[in-house]
Amino acid sequence: MFDPLLGRYRDNSTEASQRHMEERERVAHLNRAKDIQILREQPFDILNQESKLEKLAPGKDPARLGGHGTIGTKERTKDGRGHFPQTAVDYNILSNMPFQEHHWAKHDERPRLKEKSPRVRKVPAFLCKAG
Repeated sequence: MFDPLLGRYRDNSTEASQRHMEERERVAHLNRAKDIQILREQPFDILNQESKLEKLAPGKDPARLGGHGTIGTKERTKDGRGHFPQTAVDYNILSNMPFQEHHWAKHDERPRLKEKSPRVRKVPAFLCKAG
């Protein structure tokens, strides 16, 4: 039975098992937080340029060693992720120039301009004069 004045269980074995479980959960939470921090930070120390992760897994990419769920389960490739996100428009939104003229990719690898026919303008019937 839990004693709210003392803030603990009256039975010592129940209290010990509860403390042990809470400690195990606390350590698991802190370890998970450290794993996420390692994945999000730079893999090297800014001041001395030494790897922060080399001691964890010498000669390997620690961010891709595997873990819980999907974090770190795929090997990294030299090619990267591939394509940058596409926008809904076919021109550069900063310069207002088409992608054929202003794009980050090489000239041969730029997206091709797609010809679009203009939308038909719909005029409400009450605006048309009857002849």
